[in-house]
Amino acid sequence: MTRRHEPTGPDESSDTADGLGGYPAVTGNATLLGVSTRGTPIYLDDEGNRRLEGYHESEDRPDEWRSEVAHDEDDSVADVIDDVEETVGWDRLTDFAREHLPGVDDPDETDETDADAR
Repeated sequence: MTRRHEPTGPDESSDTADGLGGYPAVTGNATLLGVSTRGTPIYLDDEGNRRLEGYHESEDRPDEWRSEVAHDEDDSVADVIDDVEETVGWDRLTDFAREHLPGVDDPDETDETDADAR
């Protein structure tokens, strides 16, 4: 089994969305995408071009990955999210993951095009 890196800073120990089981938002080079329908955390290691699935918190194996799935270097975050949806399904997504879905607007950006068209 591959050892999972533990969070190294205070910001890495909190969820990016409520109700995600206390899984860290960032661990090593991997960012939490959400929790699968199995109740396991799914991370994206963009540097290593892989998707990492952790163990359910009740399995008490916080330092190991259940699985590692390689993805193409040119796959987007949305592609990885879709792949998980097709294979195991999502229970909950983080804010980070939702921001990368098609059709989801960034609330911090203003749409000046609409304002100019009026």
